[in-house]
Amino acid sequence: MVRKGSSRNEPADLRLIRTVNHYRHDWMNDLQVMSGYLQLGKYDELRRFIEKVKEKSCVESNTAKLGDPSLVAYFQSFRAEHHSLTLEIELERELNLAALPLDAERVSELIRDITELIHTHAAIAEAEPNMLSIGFDAEETGLLVDFVYSGSYREKLRGELTRYGERAACDLAELHMEWGERTAAVTVRVPFD
Repeated sequence: MVRKGSSRNEPADLRLIRTVNHYRHDWMNDLQVMSGYLQLGKYDELRRFIEKVKEKSCVESNTAKLGDPSLVAYFQSFRAEHHSLTLEIELERELNLAALPLDAERVSELIRDITELIHTHAAIAEAEPNMLSIGFDAEETGLLVDFVYSGSYREKLRGELTRYGERAACDLAELHMEWGERTAAVTVRVPFD
């Protein structure tokens, strides 16, 4: 699948620099907030904010350990390249796709494809920003990946995801979809080999 909005022809070095600059900017913002709380003597707010930063760092660490470098790089660069859709990864514990009894490369491709379909068909955000949350959970018999989108989307998204599920995922995973006026949820279950 061609990645709309990503610069596949762009040198990897430039994408890396843009991604690093994005994260540097985020960390500088966090440091400024902490410094402000410290200067104002708002120690309770500072403590809560530090906990929030620690949780964010833990998720980023777990994301970096997903076991597929191309998927990790995709997630990291997505935030720097796509400002119309906020991406959140939910990983409460470490999960290495390469260590699971499944085809990690195909699963990673499926995750990227569904993310891109949602991004491509996300409508311009009106008041609330568009948000996509991707959660991972390894169960006894398979891997669950939950995509929860909240925001405006083009109606074409339903058909595209349905066709994709029938075409690409039929021999790899089970897809279940639920639709709301401003929400879409896709649950992917990949049975272990």
